[in-house]
Amino acid sequence: MLRRLFMLGISGLVAVGMVHFAAAQQAPGYVIATVGIDDPEAFANEYAPHVPATIKAAGGKVIVSAKEVEMLEGEREGNLTVVIEFPSVEAARDWYESEAYQATIPARHKAASLNRFMLVPGVAQQ
Repeated sequence: MLRRLFMLGISGLVAVGMVHFAAAQQAPGYVIATVGIDDPEAFANEYAPHVPATIKAAGGKVIVSAKEVEMLEGEREGNLTVVIEFPSVEAARDWYESEAYQATIPARHKAASLNRFMLVPGVAQQ
Protein backbone atom coordinates (compact mmCIF):
# COMPACT_ATOMS: atom_id res chain seq x y z
CA MET A 1 0.00 0.00 0.00
CA LEU A 2 2.77 2.44 0.94
CA ARG A 3 4.64 1.59 -2.25
CA ARG A 4 1.46 2.23 -4.31
CA LEU A 5 0.96 5.65 -2.68
CA PHE A 6 4.62 6.47 -3.33
CA MET A 7 4.27 5.52 -7.02
CA LEU A 8 1.06 7.56 -7.34
CA GLY A 9 2.86 10.52 -5.74
CA ILE A 10 5.80 10.22 -8.15
CA SER A 11 3.39 9.93 -11.11
CA GLY A 12 1.62 13.08 -9.96
CA LEU A 13 4.89 15.01 -9.67
CA VAL A 14 5.95 13.89 -13.14
CA ALA A 15 2.58 14.96 -14.58
CA VAL A 16 2.77 18.37 -12.89
CA GLY A 17 6.36 18.76 -14.07
CA MET A 18 5.41 17.94 -17.67
CA VAL A 19 2.58 20.48 -17.62
CA HIS A 20 4.97 23.12 -16.24
CA PHE A 21 7.62 22.17 -18.82
CA ALA A 22 5.11 22.43 -21.69
CA ALA A 23 3.86 25.80 -20.46
CA ALA A 24 7.41 27.12 -20.08
CA GLN A 25 8.24 26.07 -23.67
CA GLN A 26 5.35 27.90 -25.36
CA ALA A 27 6.66 30.87 -27.31
CA PRO A 28 4.78 34.15 -27.26
CA GLY A 29 3.38 35.60 -30.46
CA TYR A 30 3.75 39.22 -31.52
CA VAL A 31 1.79 41.40 -33.88
CA ILE A 32 3.98 44.18 -35.23
CA ALA A 33 2.09 46.93 -37.00
CA THR A 34 3.33 49.87 -39.01
CA VAL A 35 0.57 52.30 -39.83
CA GLY A 36 0.58 55.50 -41.87
CA ILE A 37 -2.14 57.63 -40.33
CA ASP A 38 -3.59 60.23 -42.70
CA ASP A 39 -6.57 61.31 -40.57
CA PRO A 40 -5.47 61.42 -36.90
CA GLU A 41 -8.91 62.51 -35.68
CA ALA A 42 -10.71 59.60 -37.34
CA PHE A 43 -8.03 57.18 -36.14
CA ALA A 44 -8.28 58.48 -32.56
CA ASN A 45 -12.08 58.54 -32.46
CA GLU A 46 -13.26 55.70 -34.70
CA TYR A 47 -10.53 53.05 -34.42
CA ALA A 48 -8.24 53.42 -31.41
CA PRO A 49 -10.88 53.40 -28.62
CA HIS A 50 -12.28 50.04 -29.77
CA VAL A 51 -9.06 48.03 -30.04
CA PRO A 52 -7.75 47.67 -26.44
CA ALA A 53 -10.72 45.56 -25.28
CA THR A 54 -10.20 43.17 -28.20
CA ILE A 55 -6.51 42.77 -27.31
CA LYS A 56 -7.23 42.20 -23.62
CA ALA A 57 -9.94 39.63 -24.43
CA ALA A 58 -7.36 37.63 -26.41
CA GLY A 59 -4.81 37.71 -23.58
CA GLY A 60 -2.62 40.29 -25.28
CA LYS A 61 -0.91 43.46 -24.17
CA VAL A 62 0.53 46.40 -26.06
CA ILE A 63 4.24 46.62 -25.31
CA VAL A 64 5.15 49.34 -27.84
CA SER A 65 3.08 52.16 -29.30
CA ALA A 66 5.31 54.86 -30.70
CA LYS A 67 4.98 57.73 -33.12
CA GLU A 68 8.67 58.55 -32.81
CA VAL A 69 11.30 55.92 -33.62
CA GLU A 70 15.02 56.08 -34.25
CA MET A 71 15.87 54.38 -37.52
CA LEU A 72 19.18 52.55 -37.29
CA GLU A 73 19.04 51.33 -40.89
CA GLY A 74 16.72 51.89 -43.82
CA GLU A 75 13.84 54.30 -44.17
CA ARG A 76 10.80 54.41 -41.98
CA GLU A 77 7.38 53.79 -43.39
CA GLY A 78 4.29 55.07 -41.64
CA ASN A 79 4.03 57.24 -38.57
CA LEU A 80 2.94 54.74 -35.88
CA THR A 81 4.63 51.52 -34.79
CA VAL A 82 2.84 49.11 -32.47
CA VAL A 83 3.98 45.80 -30.96
CA ILE A 84 1.40 43.60 -29.23
CA GLU A 85 2.41 40.52 -27.25
CA PHE A 86 0.17 37.46 -26.98
CA PRO A 87 0.68 34.19 -25.10
CA SER A 88 1.22 32.34 -28.41
CA VAL A 89 1.21 32.79 -32.16
CA GLU A 90 -2.18 31.07 -32.20
CA ALA A 91 -3.58 33.59 -29.70
CA ALA A 92 -2.24 36.46 -31.81
CA ARG A 93 -3.82 35.03 -34.97
CA ASP A 94 -7.09 34.38 -33.15
CA TRP A 95 -7.14 38.03 -32.01
CA TYR A 96 -6.51 39.37 -35.51
CA GLU A 97 -9.15 37.08 -37.02
CA SER A 98 -11.71 37.66 -34.24
CA GLU A 99 -15.05 39.23 -35.11
CA ALA A 100 -14.43 41.96 -32.56
CA TYR A 101 -11.13 43.07 -34.09
CA GLN A 102 -12.22 42.54 -37.69
CA ALA A 103 -15.08 44.97 -37.03
CA THR A 104 -12.52 47.73 -36.29
CA ILE A 105 -10.45 47.33 -39.45
CA PRO A 106 -12.63 49.43 -41.81
CA ALA A 107 -12.19 52.42 -39.48
CA ARG A 108 -8.39 51.96 -39.54
CA HIS A 109 -8.37 51.67 -43.34
CA LYS A 110 -10.44 54.85 -43.54
CA ALA A 111 -7.95 56.76 -41.37
CA ALA A 112 -4.66 55.26 -42.60
CA SER A 113 -3.28 54.59 -46.07
CA LEU A 114 -0.44 52.34 -44.90
CA ASN A 115 -1.47 49.26 -42.92
CA ARG A 116 1.28 46.67 -42.43
CA PHE A 117 0.62 43.95 -39.84
CA MET A 118 3.06 41.09 -39.22
CA LEU A 119 2.63 38.00 -37.06
CA VAL A 120 5.98 37.05 -35.52
CA PRO A 121 6.80 34.10 -33.25
CA GLY A 122 8.73 34.96 -30.12
CA VAL A 123 11.35 32.90 -28.29
CA ALA A 124 10.16 30.38 -25.70
CA GLN A 125 11.39 31.21 -22.20
CA GLN A 126 12.90 28.33 -20.26
